[in-house]
Amino acid sequence: MRIRFFLFTFHDETILWKDMKKLFVVCICLLFAVENGHAQLRSRVDERFELTSIMFALAGAPEYCSIGIPSYLQDIIDELTPYQESEPINYVRVLNQRYLIGYNAVSGTAAMMEIVDGEVRLQPQYDVADVVKYDNRWTEELFTTYLEMVNRFYRESDFHAFFTAHRPLYDEVTAQMDALLDGTVPDWFRSFFGKPLAGDIEVYVSLTNGPSNYAIPGGILIGSGTGVGNGQPYIDGFNAPFLVIHELSHHYTNPLFLEWWPRIEPAANVIYPHIADMMRTIGYGDASSALCEWMNDLFVIMYMTETGSENIPMYTALEMNKGFFWMERSVDFMRNFYADRERYPHVGDFMPQLVAFINYIADNFDLVLAEYENRRPYITNVYPAVGSDISGFEEIVITFSEPMFPSWGFNGTGTDDPTVECLPFDKVTWSEDGMRVTLCLQQEELKEDTRYGVYLRPSFFGSIRKFGLNEKCTTLNFHTISQ
Repeated sequence: MRIRFFLFTFHDETILWKDMKKLFVVCICLLFAVENGHAQLRSRVDERFELTSIMFALAGAPEYCSIGIPSYLQDIIDELTPYQESEPINYVRVLNQRYLIGYNAVSGTAAMMEIVDGEVRLQPQYDVADVVKYDNRWTEELFTTYLEMVNRFYRESDFHAFFTAHRPLYDEVTAQMDALLDGTVPDWFRSFFGKPLAGDIEVYVSLTNGPSNYAIPGGILIGSGTGVGNGQPYIDGFNAPFLVIHELSHHYTNPLFLEWWPRIEPAANVIYPHIADMMRTIGYGDASSALCEWMNDLFVIMYMTETGSENIPMYTALEMNKGFFWMERSVDFMRNFYADRERYPHVGDFMPQLVAFINYIADNFDLVLAEYENRRPYITNVYPAVGSDISGFEEIVITFSEPMFPSWGFNGTGTDDPTVECLPFDKVTWSEDGMRVTLCLQQEELKEDTRYGVYLRPSFFGSIRKFGLNEKCTTLNFHTISQ
């Protein structure tokens, strides 16, 4: 920040010292406002993002079909689904299904657009080549046609009228987000990255993005959910503050990661094949995007550490369950950064150490995988025993290796064999210590001479430490005999 100093010359020698004190206080307040202006981040719903997101929702892109507000979804169905088979939406469908354009390829390019006098166009500082450079999923030909189709849909559907009519709903969502933004600590960006939060950063909220959130040119885009049971707009007060910091951090992490990528790439190429399937399910289709996400998630945990969050162990475990199996090691390694801030004033100064760390992780990834598996809970006992006859039993008791978070995560038989039927039970009870779960069997539903199976979804069966159930323990089989 550049501060200008002004020389005041007072020709009236009778000016009072108290007036000078007032002037001094005003100047200090102005400087404080400039330095801390980001403490009042504010959000808005933007027509560009609702327009493009709804187009991809109409085209069936799964990540844009998680519209959590029933009234909003119904209005889209009533007013905009008549255009579902129009040429613009069919073209978007081709983009999504044939060229895999979705997720942030939609929101990122929407941020580069503007709507002026009823026309959707690129902002003057961008051209189509900039779009391709920003996201190589696009080609100049694909994006040029896409922009034409966005314009057609905007006009033919009278989308501006739809957007304007929902302003009260948008205001309700942004009011919730603004209340949460007041709890963020923008000064952290200066102390951690060595750069203040950009003064023109924008926080957008989308009602069409569901759980998806993105860092985009000039800002961030946060999805919104639904309040339990009432269908009203809902911003998750537990997760949203960290999501905001996460997406804002990408504006600092990404350039830093790109700078060091040549030295990270060998390790990334070793690690990624082990986690590729898990990464693709959350939108990270290559080694570069996955490892950049790991680094950004690590920096968010550092924010949580500095702001005294009690949820660091849980957040770390969730990151490991996503596929970043070495996250706990990463958090522990960052203690060296804080222990030697004279040597490492900002995280960029610590990057040589962090690069060496990730290379060591790659060299020992078999140990990292084994370490993660050992953290996952497993089943120690089942009675009646797995594979035995359950005729005449009223319940099945499953015992775990450690206290579990009580849940009902039973889903199907765990096999594609059509001769195996779902285990019939109508009640699940947990012991007070979380070590055992009891399935109350429906005896009247049990058939003679039948094989039964039950599948425990690992993501739904987590320990108190938040690690998912070991995959080897997820399918339990039983049978009955003829009486």
